Amino acid sequence: TAVAHTLFLCLCLQPPPTRVYASNNTMDPAVFGGAPPVFQEDGKLRELKDKLEPEVQLDESFDTVIVIDNLPVVPPKKLEKLRQVVAKVCGACGTVQGGAEGVHMPVDDDGQSMGFAFVEYSAVDEAVTAMRKLDGYVLGKESTFRVTSYNDFEAVKEVEDEYVEKEFKEYQPKFNPRWWLKEAPPRDQYVIGYDEMTEVHWNEAMRKPEPCYSRKRWTESFVIWSPHGTYIATMHMQGIILWAGKDWANVARFEHPNVKLIDFSPCENFLVTFSPPEEHAPKDAKTVIVWDIRSGKKLREFAPTPAPWPMFRWSHDDKYLARISKSGHNVAVYDSSTLELLGKKPLQFRDVREIFFSPTDNILSVSVPEQGDTPARVQLVSVPSMKEVRSKTLFNVVSCNIHWHPDGDYLAVKVDRLKSKKQKVSNFELFRMRENDIPIETLEITDQVLAFAWEPKGIRFGIIHSAGQTNRNKVSFYKMGKKKVQLIKTLENKPVNMLLWAPNGHYLVMAGLGSLGGVLDFFHADLMATMGTGDHVMATDLAWDPSGQFLCTHVSAWRHKLENGYNIYSFRGDQLHKILKGGLYQFLWRPRPPTLLTAEKRKEIKDNLKEISKEYRKDEEDVLDVHMREDREKRIRQHEEFLETVERWKRTWEEQEADRLALRGGVPEYDEANFVEIEEVVEEVVDVTQEKI
Repeated sequence: TAVAHTLFLCLCLQPPPTRVYASNNTMDPAVFGGAPPVFQEDGKLRELKDKLEPEVQLDESFDTVIVIDNLPVVPPKKLEKLRQVVAKVCGACGTVQGGAEGVHMPVDDDGQSMGFAFVEYSAVDEAVTAMRKLDGYVLGKESTFRVTSYNDFEAVKEVEDEYVEKEFKEYQPKFNPRWWLKEAPPRDQYVIGYDEMTEVHWNEAMRKPEPCYSRKRWTESFVIWSPHGTYIATMHMQGIILWAGKDWANVARFEHPNVKLIDFSPCENFLVTFSPPEEHAPKDAKTVIVWDIRSGKKLREFAPTPAPWPMFRWSHDDKYLARISKSGHNVAVYDSSTLELLGKKPLQFRDVREIFFSPTDNILSVSVPEQGDTPARVQLVSVPSMKEVRSKTLFNVVSCNIHWHPDGDYLAVKVDRLKSKKQKVSNFELFRMRENDIPIETLEITDQVLAFAWEPKGIRFGIIHSAGQTNRNKVSFYKMGKKKVQLIKTLENKPVNMLLWAPNGHYLVMAGLGSLGGVLDFFHADLMATMGTGDHVMATDLAWDPSGQFLCTHVSAWRHKLENGYNIYSFRGDQLHKILKGGLYQFLWRPRPPTLLTAEKRKEIKDNLKEISKEYRKDEEDVLDVHMREDREKRIRQHEEFLETVERWKRTWEEQEADRLALRGGVPEYDEANFVEIEEVVEEVVDVTQEKI
């Protein structure tokens, strides 16, 4: 039967015979009253003809042909009626070649149908649609269509009757995206960029950081880690390359010429790239592209907006992304699975200053600035319902900034107002996101607030505030009580302008960058006491490692051309490493992925931390012993090499003694009569004290 199907279809689809005339004559063959004369072609003419008239390539595939089985078996009288019915059903899915005549229904020797038919469509996508829609179509009580592609039918026909076991290749695992977390001893990594070099290092507490990977001209501008540390992205004129795995393999490429900025979605599913519009490009040129990282597919292009980078704000689960429109009067929220607008229209506002998603919930915060007599406003919008869940109207506002708590439990809105023409004062609107109706509490500060920071995994926050233009500022710590916010302590006369909490809370560093000379104050928030101090003159950036045990300060060549390098401190403020790197422009710790432990398991570990830590403390001591033994062996080896060098030069000195004596005319070099001893007394005033008599 399968052979009959094939022969029948080949006869039906066979193209008409074609005559080829071996002649350079363009006259119609009919002029000659029969077969045209045959002219002999030379080699050059045939070669030219092959170039001008390439051989016609016939389409021998059957991608547009489907096979419909389980048709009623009818006698010759009803055959045409059945053909018309099948043609009508198939025509609803696309254009059938030849109409009803394009439905080929084989018959047996008696002219009776055989229960199946071949249907040819004009396009492949129409055939695919027909297979999807017609499979299972009920034509009658005993006739339910079973539709397959003719190519699949041919593949089944070629299956051998005898089963032959297939040989499978040995499984080759792909790169392990978490490989660095399994290395022993457990350490974090960081990447630095200087001059034309990019290097990845292991951070070591007891000795100098160990190189892991380095490459010259790895990037043309800078590098960036993905949020979970799986990939490192490098920038090139042609686009972006992602690298991953222990061997730092090239795992993905995204072609975007002249790309300048990139941004990852929080769960590493998407990548956003931006290139500046060309000089003569149209105003609505789409130079922002959203990519799917795993497939490498370009999902959609957008025109850039004046909003600061990143242009898109992502929800914590990568399901939604939002941006401020080019006009600044609305906010467009998209479904990341389709990149289509939610609700088919953007959210309308008078004006929009900034937007942020909650770090843990699909709630979008929108800041609307004050204009004339219209007050400022902060709105919280639930996504995807796009309904407002809370809002706050603010009067006499100069500016306001949104600060989400890292766990999404609270939202702080810093509101600046003018106290006088030259002085600002600030207050905070604090939203309690986990309580019913999201109550709002106002915290008034009579000074201008210079910095604000929430404590991760905690209920405290710190602010730096000042009453005037002075380098001696105040640092205040508050906690979110059950009913109201409470002041914990205020530190006076602190030459700092930056607060940076450790990733797990409890500790923070207060820094005075810029004109304050790089002052560092390592502070214990539980004890409200300073653990250690330091300074890194000209430091431009600070960053805690993911564990919160180490802090790095560095001087970037993008800001200063001198003293480029980085220092690494313990959380107590002990300087562990000071490394100078000329031309250093970037330092980035490698992020860690979210923990897979449940809240109950984390609580269990915390409750039994003393017992569990004994095992790890022993491992640390073993590692420390290894490091100390290696360092001791290194010092002994260096000492032995030094002694060998001294002995070698002593022998050389003795061998050259006769030559030195001859050069001095026989005068011994150690004759005391050749030396004159001069003694000088130098007096220095150490201290002067005046006393009244």
